[in-house]
Amino acid sequence: MSNARDVVRRALQLTVLAAAGLCLHGCSGGGGGENGGGGAEFTVGGTVTGLTGSGLVLRNNGGDDLAITQDGAFTFPTKLAAGAAYTISVLTQPSAPAQTCTPSQAAGTVAANVTGALVTCVTATATGSAIVGPAGGTVDGHYGARMVVPAGALASTLTLGLARDSTDAPAFAVEEVGAVGAPYALTPHGTTFSAPVTVRIPFDPAQVPAGETPVLYKAEVGGSFAALPTTVDGNFLETTVTSFSWVLPAAAATRPRVLYAVQAAGTSTPREVASFPIHRATGALSAPTSTAPVGEAPISVVVHPSGRFLYVSHGGATTVNGISPASIATYRLSPVNGQILGLAAGATGTGAIAGQHEPVLPVVHPSGKFLYVVNHGRSSASGGDVAVMAIDGTTGVPSTATSVANGAGSPPTGLAFDRLGTRAYVTYVWTPNTPQGNTFYDTVKVYNVDPATGLFSAPIGSAAAGNNPWAAARDVNDRFVHVASLGTNEVRTYAIGSGGALT
Repeated sequence: MSNARDVVRRALQLTVLAAAGLCLHGCSGGGGGENGGGGAEFTVGGTVTGLTGSGLVLRNNGGDDLAITQDGAFTFPTKLAAGAAYTISVLTQPSAPAQTCTPSQAAGTVAANVTGALVTCVTATATGSAIVGPAGGTVDGHYGARMVVPAGALASTLTLGLARDSTDAPAFAVEEVGAVGAPYALTPHGTTFSAPVTVRIPFDPAQVPAGETPVLYKAEVGGSFAALPTTVDGNFLETTVTSFSWVLPAAAATRPRVLYAVQAAGTSTPREVASFPIHRATGALSAPTSTAPVGEAPISVVVHPSGRFLYVSHGGATTVNGISPASIATYRLSPVNGQILGLAAGATGTGAIAGQHEPVLPVVHPSGKFLYVVNHGRSSASGGDVAVMAIDGTTGVPSTATSVANGAGSPPTGLAFDRLGTRAYVTYVWTPNTPQGNTFYDTVKVYNVDPATGLFSAPIGSAAAGNNPWAAARDVNDRFVHVASLGTNEVRTYAIGSGGALT
């Protein structure tokens, strides 16, 4: 009997040891139950809000389904082991009334009972409005308009509107901009978001004039319309907003349409340079929108290709308004509306002799790197010259002038460049001071241009012009040069041949 009892006792001890060994290798803690041990399992659930319809069914991990009948807490029937993943989705949306339920904070890894998942339900409404809560949502409007609110943008649930309506909107009176679609009201007016909301508005590409860019403009209650960064997608304009009230598709010129001219500043002798906006449809000029003082005897005006700087050449013999004679004054321009913002920095001499030479024509090189000035000699045997000045890319102010072309007593009058700025065409005239045998007057000369320094070579070509040639221009395709002559009242057209030769 004792031997039998010993055998049973040893068997029981081995069973206990084996069980202990399994626990040591398979358990992270010392006990069982829901807070430890290899059999630990946890529940997955959360809260449903906004539910008014029937038939909502939630699903966890693609198979554990749970019917929901009312707002409040929910728990899936199947427990998950520690470390298991969970993903809550909507299997069936509610009806009667139709609703859209959206889960949030609905995926993760089980480490304890999950109770923080949130399912927000909103009632579907007519086109142009929708109930949107903290989980985000989409509002669809007429003609494809859409508003997308990301999760977290709203702290509470609102009925958001996207209506094709401008009632009570501020007047749209942006200069040089025309509407290319209907305005949309984003409501409730004054709503703000903690994350950007995407707005997609239709427009009519056929209404966008050539050379203009469609842009969405936005206004608030009691405010005015302002442009927003806009993406063009077919016949829709997209942007993001963080507040409401109205958006309007419009088209704006890629740069301001402005004419700059020197005018008398009233009835007195002083003059000024002024900006005149050009009407986008008719070409008519409006009243001046900005002015700035000029020096004595202002002659010509030219704008930098960037639209940021304006240059005015001056003759005269005395300093006026801080601008010296025989100089170029640089003015800053607004890249938004083209208005003159004032002098950039005094004036820069052109190398002309005050009282004898006049800087009659400033011309900006096509690259925007150089400013050339035609210094016309009225009473000097030197006859004037063409000078070049490097342009500071930040301030627009030109450097000290360097002479690049001289007619040996025959004054230069006109200057034009080819499209790339590799060749220059200069016209020359005769004066009583022009020496006999001079071969420059009444001609147009061709020069090569160094793109690094802006300097001209010796003339590489020449063609006869009419009497007293005064201006030159080339066509946009670089095939012809046109020269206007005062003495013979004519315009001559020259074909540009190989190597720049004119025929």
